[in-house]
Amino acid sequence: MATMDDAAAQYLDKWMLHEEPIYVALLATSPEKRRLALGRAATYFRVVRNLRRYEDELGVPRFEPLRQCVDAISSHDASNEHFTVATVSLGRTIASEYGGKNYLSLASKLLWMRFRHPFVIYDSRVQKALRTPSGDYHAYVTAWHARYAPREAAIRSACSSLTASLPGLRCGPALTDAHVRQIAAEEWFRRRVMDIFIWLGGA
Repeated sequence: MATMDDAAAQYLDKWMLHEEPIYVALLATSPEKRRLALGRAATYFRVVRNLRRYEDELGVPRFEPLRQCVDAISSHDASNEHFTVATVSLGRTIASEYGGKNYLSLASKLLWMRFRHPFVIYDSRVQKALRTPSGDYHAYVTAWHARYAPREAAIRSACSSLTASLPGLRCGPALTDAHVRQIAAEEWFRRRVMDIFIWLGGA
């Protein structure tokens, strides 16, 4: 069975090789660069084909409706009090632009990529592990936090030991111990380790 140390190491690779470049790209301010960044995110999350056909019908620049939807979410929405409502709202807004499909999962992932904390990624595999109703983000977040709280100490311990895993990681040669300790101390990082732990079959 996978351990929390396994999850922490896998997520460090995932963050450095895939997610951090998207996060940095989403910091761009020009509409064109933001569209490109959202395109990278949509490709990473494997929904790019679902979006394309509706954009072709509308005759708009690639990912422009998605950019407008995401950019309507403000830093005010990225708070503990408002992030669940903002996530559900974005999923519905994207759906209104892209054919009515449920885009809750994509909305949660894009908002996590843009703001990280306090957003919680809605993932179908994790949802099944948490045994919450499909599509109920509020219930999902509540169950996710209930699962995370008693494991937080183990997650912190695994993250504090990450430097020992560097030689076996793909991202290892690009990182110093100090950089790893800085990343692993962030709450958003520790919370994503929980996602990976569940993905790996952890209880």
